[in-house]
Amino acid sequence: MLSPLPDTELRYPALPYNPVRRAASFTQRTAAGEIFLKRPNPTHDVENLIEDWKQALRERSPGSVADNQKLLHLTDLVNTAFVLGRVCRDFDVILAREDVDKIYKDLLMEEGFWDQPVVFIDGVIEGLMRVGIVAHRNALPENPRLRRTVLLDKMLNDAPSLWRHIWDNRRLIRCHTRTDHQYPEEIEPGQKAYTDPMTLLAIQYQQLYSAKFGPNHNAPLDSFIPHVSLYLWAHVSAAKDEPGHDDYAHRPVVAILREISDASENGQERLDFLNEVVPVIGADALVSRWHQLFEGVKAGRIDPKHFLEVGNLMQSLVRNRDVVHSWSQRNMFALSVQMSTSLDLPVPERQTVWITLAGVALLLGDTAHIMLEQDEFNACIRAEDYVAHLANGIYLADGRPAVTDMLNLLNEAIDWIGGAIMASNKSATRRYFGKEYEKSARGAMRHEWYPGLLALRSLKQRLNEPTTETKGATGVITQWYMVGNMLLGINEAKERKRHEQEAPRRCSRMACAYHRRVPEQATGIEMKTCKGCGEVKYCGRECQVKCVQCDTRS
Repeated sequence: MLSPLPDTELRYPALPYNPVRRAASFTQRTAAGEIFLKRPNPTHDVENLIEDWKQALRERSPGSVADNQKLLHLTDLVNTAFVLGRVCRDFDVILAREDVDKIYKDLLMEEGFWDQPVVFIDGVIEGLMRVGIVAHRNALPENPRLRRTVLLDKMLNDAPSLWRHIWDNRRLIRCHTRTDHQYPEEIEPGQKAYTDPMTLLAIQYQQLYSAKFGPNHNAPLDSFIPHVSLYLWAHVSAAKDEPGHDDYAHRPVVAILREISDASENGQERLDFLNEVVPVIGADALVSRWHQLFEGVKAGRIDPKHFLEVGNLMQSLVRNRDVVHSWSQRNMFALSVQMSTSLDLPVPERQTVWITLAGVALLLGDTAHIMLEQDEFNACIRAEDYVAHLANGIYLADGRPAVTDMLNLLNEAIDWIGGAIMASNKSATRRYFGKEYEKSARGAMRHEWYPGLLALRSLKQRLNEPTTETKGATGVITQWYMVGNMLLGINEAKERKRHEQEAPRRCSRMACAYHRRVPEQATGIEMKTCKGCGEVKYCGRECQVKCVQCDTRS
């Protein structure tokens, strides 16, 4: 094990740091930093530490193991001092005066930087990120009279050149996770997951721009921060989809796109950005990343709330023609609906996933019918898939006290397919959807309409008192009834009779696809009567275990 060098060990507290195995926990580093900053004159000691660090940078010889050991140890000490910089008065002034941010930037832009050991690369990136934290903390203090922006201005002055350099060298970036740092592969309970430093640096710079220019600005758009962040999300993070790795690379892009959208009346800056960056990164890579994360949600590796943030990014991406074409060619909407309806998660998590997909589907529907030819659009958002998506949302809303967001999205989604059906019947707009779209919708709605109507009425009955949700449920019932009865000509009395006759051949579990339709003979599925109550029927053991209609489990 490599130990700290004697000359630094005497003057500064020794950290449990190893350039090969960076096993020092945040708690250990913080404790060592507190010892350092509790000295009689911490400001003077910080200045000495930075001076020694700069001296080591000037004197190091390329390829020298001893010089790199010393530099790595001092870099870790400086980064630790950043963590507790608030203890040291005027810490931001010291960093600005000593050009610490420029030192880190020069190291990052140095030729051969990405060929260095993992701990050195991450140490430099983390150090620059820590400088940004100090700058942000002093630019937005609790007391506005103490606001100082000297370090903030220095960080942002040459930000475009820094991030342009990172963008130009994007293919050299690798995602460093726990296993790269030789952490134990097992994640102990309560232990924080690892986030790639380059992602954290992008997040920090986005926050610095917000602190400098306020909300609803598009200044970061020219800094290449969103370009790098989107590349990290699509290519770098995707290569290390493993437990213990938190992927937040999408957050700077989401924040910046939201800000420039709010700052622009028609969102043209956002469209220009997408048209510029999507061809470089690759639309297929962006859509594949969405699918990869969706599979992670299904496998239980990814929190649905995190997936909801990704949905906000995808809502922006589907405004791009290349992304929409990729969705169509990969049949991604149908795959997403299938995964959404087959999730084995608690109802609140499934509701979150449905809300995520619903938001993307609405924007995809609005853009796809304009960007795609009729046949390609019908393959991109098939009517039967959209109806299955709506039915899943109705049953999820009925499964628990409905949330306002779900009801609002259901109302918009039902309104969208109603508009698509009407457009397919008009000669002026038939070129977008085609006459076949109405036929497909009618075939799917024949199975889903009446059970969905019963579920919505049950939801409204459960919400006795007049509330926002009650009004929302009433609106959804009206929309659902209008689409099925008025647009598609489905008769409620006939459907009630048909469903009652077919009930013995259907599964009693509402979430099952065979609850709304009889299994085809080719599937070989036969309904079995519950041995406990002798009344309800199930298509299999799994549905019987998960069903709440019969309390008896046999």
